[in-house]
Amino acid sequence: MTVSDTTATIKKGNSEPSFDKTAQRILNLFFVLNSSPEPLTTEQIVLDSDLGYGSGNIDSDKRKFRRDRDKLLERGILIKEVRPAGAQETEESSWTIDREHTFAAGGLITADDADILLNAIDQTLAAGSSTFAAPLADIRSKIAYLTGMSAVDEAPIRRSPTVDAV
Repeated sequence: MTVSDTTATIKKGNSEPSFDKTAQRILNLFFVLNSSPEPLTTEQIVLDSDLGYGSGNIDSDKRKFRRDRDKLLERGILIKEVRPAGAQETEESSWTIDREHTFAAGGLITADDADILLNAIDQTLAAGSSTFAAPLADIRSKIAYLTGMSAVDEAPIRRSPTVDAV
């Protein structure tokens, strides 16, 4: 998202920024799909008021969900439909992030921002036993690749056998 997409504007006489429900819904959708260990059904998504859907009008929520998938795709995040083998066309769809085709285009972050992100990831990985060690290492590699920064200085991943077992 661009800064103008997500920056709230402050109205005259009001010190509180306005709230962009669409941006919040898209971020929630991305977060939930990114952190879910299994694909979520259309119904699970559009009935969830915490995600920003669940208005009571399921057709409207499905259209919002379709638009939100398109918005995420515009930003390089592909949400793919998952159907079990042999599933009928009329059966409910499930959705997940297509990690193979999801990407961040170069030039979205500055070199300074990339450096800050890489340092933060390195510090987290160096601390050890992070539940997110493997995904953070992947993120670090992608940032280093996209920004042309060396991947040689990557922090070692300290895995927790307990977390890996779970």
